Amino acid sequence: MEEEIDIFNDLENLVNVDLEIIWIELFIQESKPLMIGSMYRPPNADVAYLNNLKLAIGNASTGGHETFVMMGDFNLNVLSKCDNNRIKNICTQFKLIWVLNQ
Repeated sequence: MEEEIDIFNDLENLVNVDLEIIWIELFIQESKPLMIGSMYRPPNADVAYLNNLKLAIGNASTGGHETFVMMGDFNLNVLSKCDNNRIKNICTQFKLIWVLNQ
């Protein structure tokens, strides 16, 4: 049975001027709303960028959504213990699963 997407909201209230990020909310019939965030982190961005990302995910997660997806180009060196630990900590805090495609 094919599900239909009824409508989506552009969640402008979650805009963060310090991040290149956009959030939308999808409404799928007979399902709970799904929040989707997509971001780009410039390769030369400092640690503050990840702190801002953490705040943005925190703001998004307090909106009562049980399910959300965060995707994008994080430009992290996952071979670096420091970068790897930072993103793992964010994932752990918000109960996210890190999926890496090369």
